[in-house]
Order: sequence, then C-alpha cells, then structure tokens
Amino acid sequence: MRDIRGMGLMSAIEFVDRRARRLAEALLERGLLLKETHGTTLRVTPPLVIEEEDLLGAAATIVEVCADGE
Repeated sequence: MRDIRGMGLMSAIEFVDRRARRLAEALLERGLLLKETHGTTLRVTPPLVIEEEDLLGAAATIVEVCADGE
C-alpha cells in the first residue's frame, strides 16, 4: 500500500502496483462496491446516511480483503 487519503467519508486507498481491480472484484463478491481508478487506487464513497455499524463492518471487510490481496 502506498497511501490512504480522504476527506470526510470519502477516501482512497492507493497501491504501489496495479492490484486495485482485483481487490474491487473481491470486495464486490462480499457485497461492497468500490471504484477502481487507474488500476492502482480504490475509491471509497459510502452513502452519507450510512450507519456507524455498517461503516465499521465495511472497513473491516476492506482491511481483510486488502490484507489477503497483499
């Protein structure tokens, strides 16, 4: 992983290599829709009305999938 950046609920996870597409597909299989950008970045844009419990669950899933994909 190269960088994590964001503002408010909107964030991006940037990788050194082009693994973002593969991770986005793995996340989609788990019910999360993240946008892959340029092959190296995952955009995280949850709805503004997301409940804290759902947000924490999504974050845990993202961490798990990214750790498995490293």
